Amino acid sequence: MQNELPLKVHSSPSRVAVLVEDDEDFRVLASRALQHVGLDVIEASSARTAGAVLSQYHGVVELMMIGGILPDCTGVEFIQTLRDSGMNAPIVYVSAFGRNDTALRNRLYGPLKVSQVAYKPVGAIPLVNAIKAALGEALSKPPQRLSNAPSGLNDLRETYESRLRMQVSLLLQALNRMVGPNASKKIAREALTLANRMHGTAGTFGYPTLSVVAGQIEQTLERVVNGPSFEKTVAWRQLAQDLELVAAGLNLHKKEGKSRVTRACSRAIY
Repeated sequence: MQNELPLKVHSSPSRVAVLVEDDEDFRVLASRALQHVGLDVIEASSARTAGAVLSQYHGVVELMMIGGILPDCTGVEFIQTLRDSGMNAPIVYVSAFGRNDTALRNRLYGPLKVSQVAYKPVGAIPLVNAIKAALGEALSKPPQRLSNAPSGLNDLRETYESRLRMQVSLLLQALNRMVGPNASKKIAREALTLANRMHGTAGTFGYPTLSVVAGQIEQTLERVVNGPSFEKTVAWRQLAQDLELVAAGLNLHKKEGKSRVTRACSRAIY
């Protein structure tokens, strides 16, 4: 079960940031970035939990960071609810979706008064700079070495790598279930959640090609989930083979086999 309460919060926090993100791996990185700026971080993995946190820390929240997809609503819907309730703290919106959606961008920066938008995959320094920009602080320069990045980033990457193989396995299992006779939109939604998280987080931790393929799988699953009827013609097995090929080429150590990876990416496009 994901931790919905803060891992560590001072008894009388002076600078409070509320982080609302359901992807545990990305939440850990985002929390480090917020702490790097000097904020006391309170974590929530859903809008409902974040609402409870806000009622407890009413009036002292200096910044919020909100993910694009939450278990109980979209990030945009949650931001709308917050603004309607009168909450006016700066917001950093982080999502793997909508990079080219002008209408969404205009809504975020316009009526919703979002301070900064960051698109996954996003590295630690760009994330820190988005936070600083939202707070009106001076930006950080790109580090010459990883040791100059927010503290503990090497450890975070190693932890992510240790879990990445399992995440790939779970997504492969979900895609293969889409081939069977019991395939349904429910299974597609489960696979979509897995693909969404891998798309948003893999690139952040140094696996850009895996992020691209997961994003292409995600787009196909979205079409199926949001379509009027369940599509049985999608080449799910081919998508699974593409994902498996890229994961094998990476060997989970960022050593990408260029030619094989390029072929996999081109085949995964629909």
